[in-house]
Amino acid sequence: MTDGIVITGLGAHTHFGGGTKALLHALEQQAPLSGSTCFDAGGTRVHELRHLSRSAAAFAAAAEEAWRAAGLPDRLEDADRFALLEGSSLGPLPDAIEAMRSTARVRPTDLLRFMAGSGGVHFAQRHGIEGTVSGVCAGSASGALAIVDGVRLIRTGAADVVVAGAVDRPMQDDIVQRFRAAGILTADCCRPYATDRNGTTLADAAGAIILESRAHAARRGAPVYGQLCAADVATESADGATPDPTGDGVAHATRKVMATFQPARISWIKGHGTGTPKGDASECAGLRCALGPAFARIPITSLKSTLGHSLGASGMVECIAAVLAAHRGFVPATSGTRVPDPLLNIDLVTEPRPFDGAGVILMLSQSFGGRCAALVVSVCQC
Repeated sequence: MTDGIVITGLGAHTHFGGGTKALLHALEQQAPLSGSTCFDAGGTRVHELRHLSRSAAAFAAAAEEAWRAAGLPDRLEDADRFALLEGSSLGPLPDAIEAMRSTARVRPTDLLRFMAGSGGVHFAQRHGIEGTVSGVCAGSASGALAIVDGVRLIRTGAADVVVAGAVDRPMQDDIVQRFRAAGILTADCCRPYATDRNGTTLADAAGAIILESRAHAARRGAPVYGQLCAADVATESADGATPDPTGDGVAHATRKVMATFQPARISWIKGHGTGTPKGDASECAGLRCALGPAFARIPITSLKSTLGHSLGASGMVECIAAVLAAHRGFVPATSGTRVPDPLLNIDLVTEPRPFDGAGVILMLSQSFGGRCAALVVSVCQC
């Protein structure tokens, strides 16, 4: 359990543009993403951070939005009680590949520019954070694991406030070619949990949330978007690239976070839902194993048909998107799917549904290597 850990700020930078307003608008429009897509820098401060790579600048922009939303000051008095965790699967790899292929001159600042976690370092220095400043690399589960680790820092008393964020930029030609060669990408749109699902779509993204002890948030009168009720991770000992058909990792992670909750408390599930045949089937098998017959009656959504798969940033950006939607009072749709696979036996959300703020949201994120992260979040409505 994570008693007293709240979310006080949200920030995002996606292909829809800079900021959470653009992200929320995309969820409300529920248009499926056709093909893979990259950052749109419009409306952000990314171009002001020219000494950083595009990935690092996007992370810094998302973290800055979350910081402002939480009402935190430019400089800190209790700086050693603040921490920052930056998740990523690829790190600076896309930017480094492009730099090595360009004819631009080599600069001394390239050492920092292509250092993993440089966006987090820049942000921490800007605001004087003196606690833990570190990176989290766990494939596509990196963003969700940054939240899990941030919760642990607060729960153990190592920090009062954690900036937990993630960024990935898979939309680099060499990287896209590898995903295409592996047969993971669809040629049209991602259809999670559908009978005819045939792959995912990639997208660049960055996101950040501010995690804070409830006591610290109350002392400064901070806004509260929701509470992290539970957060944990598990790893299945199956093939590194192919999920366990039984969904053992998902089941184990779900059981951990649901240890003190009954399935009836879950209002809806934000699934991982990549739209790959084996991945979606494995995830649903794990959820069914952990939740029992109740799973078939719990609404489930995948956001990758709208947001795309941003690898290590996906769990972070999808968490932010889910909180934004629930805060506004709706459960977002799985926009690319109209008819779910009957073999999965799920209640798939194919059109937006009302959300009344009751119950909790179960959020899942998975990665190559069998890593599975689960979060339980309750959301305050505006």
